Amino acid sequence: MSISILLPTRKRTHILEKSIDSLLQNAKDIMRVEFIFGIDNDDKETARFVNGAVFKHLRKKILLGKPLGYANLHKYINTLAGASEKEWLFIWNDDALMKTENWDEIIMSHKGEFKLFAPRDNHNNHPYAIFPIFPKDWFLLLDYVSNNPQNDRWLSEIAYALDIFERIDIECFHDRADLTGNNNDEIFKGRVYKELHPEDPLDF
Repeated sequence: MSISILLPTRKRTHILEKSIDSLLQNAKDIMRVEFIFGIDNDDKETARFVNGAVFKHLRKKILLGKPLGYANLHKYINTLAGASEKEWLFIWNDDALMKTENWDEIIMSHKGEFKLFAPRDNHNNHPYAIFPIFPKDWFLLLDYVSNNPQNDRWLSEIAYALDIFERIDIECFHDRADLTGNNNDEIFKGRVYKELHPEDPLDF
């Protein structure tokens, strides 16, 4: 059993290292965790950084492609999921921090369960799985993870409808500008936020 971290990232090397270190330092067995990075082909700084000495011993895959923008975040995630050969998929953010020791062991303890697992977070009791964890079989059944850039909402709504949503004892900290005041950079400011609002046809 093993886990793929799906991590699209762009021009945020200053926080990327801290985020990945939090996963590495809190894992029980980092050898069963792989990182699949989605990096735009015009973002040479991030590509060099991920390929550099800091993450020399990281189990990783790097997928380079044309920039798709935040409005197509689901396309990044779908592509990264397709590159995984592991049993579990874990959608991660470059501005997130893992707080729970042995988080990988907790995921592995759910072997054979077909559910969407939701870590606890600092989103003030948000009902969705902000950092979704789910079996690779989910992707194999549908041939995609999500059809909306708000992947957490897409997955959570389906899981609620099927009664397969479960909160688990993994805690993540989302160090996002609107939550903490940190990382209010150009990447955050430039995001396009659509959440399936039926009153807006372009959103829904």
